[in-house]
Amino acid sequence: MDVIVYYFITALLTLVCSIIYFWKWRRSFELCYTIVYMLIPFVNVGYLLAAVSKDLGEAITATKITYLGGCYLMMLIMISIFTLCQIKLPRWAVFTAMAVSTSVYISVLTIGHSDVFYKDVSMVVEDGVSVLKKSYGPMHSVFYALLFAYFGLSIAAIIYGFAAKTEASRKNIIMLSATQAFGLFAFFIGRAITDRIEWTPMAYVFDAIVYLFIIDRLALYDVRSTIKESMAERNENGFLALDLKLNLLGSNEYAKTVFPDLIYAMVDRPVPEGSLSKHLQIWINDFKRDEVTRDRTFKEYDRVFKVRVSYLMDRNRKRGYQIDIFDDTEMQDFLNSISDYNKKLLNENLAKDKMIEDLVREKKN
Repeated sequence: MDVIVYYFITALLTLVCSIIYFWKWRRSFELCYTIVYMLIPFVNVGYLLAAVSKDLGEAITATKITYLGGCYLMMLIMISIFTLCQIKLPRWAVFTAMAVSTSVYISVLTIGHSDVFYKDVSMVVEDGVSVLKKSYGPMHSVFYALLFAYFGLSIAAIIYGFAAKTEASRKNIIMLSATQAFGLFAFFIGRAITDRIEWTPMAYVFDAIVYLFIIDRLALYDVRSTIKESMAERNENGFLALDLKLNLLGSNEYAKTVFPDLIYAMVDRPVPEGSLSKHLQIWINDFKRDEVTRDRTFKEYDRVFKVRVSYLMDRNRKRGYQIDIFDDTEMQDFLNSISDYNKKLLNENLAKDKMIEDLVREKKN
C-alpha cells in the first residue's frame, strides 16, 4: 500500500505544479512548456492506475499512458532545453523528433496485441500492488535509443549554452542539468535496483518543481523583453535590466555601444568591474534612497548621456531595476551654448555698465 500512496502523492504533486503553472501562464511562454505541464500529471496518474489495476487489460492500458512520458515528455523537455539555451531548432528537426516519437508510441499501443514492443506480458500482485512482468521486443530497444538520443542532445545543448551563450541564464542551465541527471538516474538506475516501484514519477515531480522556478525567471525576462523590443523599435535609447541582487537580466545593443562591458556580461551574473559597475552603484543607491525616478547625467566618450532608474515591475511585484539611457549630447550642447551666450551677454553688459560709470565719473571730474 505504501507504493500506491507514493504513486498517489507524485500524481497529486504534479497536478498542483500544473495548476501553479497555468496560474503563472503568459502568452509569451513556449508551447512546449504548456504541453509538458498538461502531460506530466496525466502520465503520473497512469502510474497510479497501473499500480491499482485489477486485471491485465487495465494494467496494459495504464502502462500505455505512462509511455506518453518516455515518448513525448522527454522530447518536449529536450526542445524546452534548446529554447532556454537560446538554440533555435530547425523545423525539420522538430518534425523528425515528433515523427520518431510517434512511431515508437504507435508500437507501444500494440502491447497485448503483438510482440513488437513487449514479447510477453503478464500481471502479478505483490503486497497489494499490480506489477507487470514482461520481456521486451525490438521496438523497446528503439525506445531506449530514443531516450539516450534526447538525453544526449539535451546535455550537448546545456554544455553549448553554458559555454557560448552569454544571454542564456546560467541559473536556468544549472537547474536543467539537475533535472536531466535526476531523470536519467530515476529511469535506468531505479529500474536496475527494483522493478516493484517506478522512480520516474518522482523524477517528473522534480522536473515540474524545477521548471516552476525557471518559469518564474522567464516571467521576469518577459517583462525585460517587452521593454527591449519597444525600445529597439525606436532604436534611439539604451536599456539594461538588473534583478534586485544587481545581477544582469539583459541589455539592448545601444546600451552595449555606450558600455562595452555589457558585450561580455553574462545573464544572472553581476556586471563586470568597470565604468558601468561604478555608475550602477551610484545610480541605484541614489534611487533607493527615496525611490523617486530622476534624470541623471554622465559623460562617456565625449558624449553626454541622461540616465533614468526605475523599478522593473512584474505585475505588482518589484523584480529588479530598469535603467534607460538617452543620448543627451545635443541638448546639453544647446544648454551650454545658451549658458555661454548668457555669460557673454552678461559680461558685455557689465563692460557697458563699467564704461558708462567711467564716463559719468569723468564728467563729474
